[in-house]
Amino acid sequence: SLEEIGKCAFIGCINLKDTIVIPDNVKIIGDYAFHTPLNENGYGLLEYNCQFLIKLGASIETIGKMVFNNCTFVSTKKKLYNAAFSIPSYTIQGLILENITSIGDRAFWGFRFCDNSQSILFGKNIRTIGNWAFENYMMDSTSLDVYFQARIPPTKSSNSFHALSGEVFYVPSGRKEAYELAGYNKAQENKYL
Repeated sequence: SLEEIGKCAFIGCINLKDTIVIPDNVKIIGDYAFHTPLNENGYGLLEYNCQFLIKLGASIETIGKMVFNNCTFVSTKKKLYNAAFSIPSYTIQGLILENITSIGDRAFWGFRFCDNSQSILFGKNIRTIGNWAFENYMMDSTSLDVYFQARIPPTKSSNSFHALSGEVFYVPSGRKEAYELAGYNKAQENKYL
């Protein structure tokens, strides 16, 4: 069973088609694994030709640098529960990265969703987010909503997130100040995290 996708595994593969599903047992995706170089018009070769989408598996722990440049993602849904009632109270649709601990530099540079999703959910284990990891999120009119379940804010640089219309960070109750001190401006508490 595949647990790692190596460095440069599918870099520049312009003949990939349909939806690429990264299996749930994959834990590591190496540097440049699905990197799509820019063509002469400034578009990622693969996205420009609209040939494939990516659906991430649930067990990914480490994503290297420049892995998903200019890639388009199939969004997934996650229901969050109110602990007092044990019923689903809040649904997030977008990139669900529950087991991730580390994201490399420019890992998702220029990414987009195939639908109107605008969210990322990080689980409790996230520790580091690289430089420009989510720079140039490609939704012109909406902000990027970023949800953190970790009580300790992950280390990031001032430019780890840069959506064209800004981003909003949702953090666990009682952790707003800690996240803001760690550089997460516009942090808002969410009781379901």
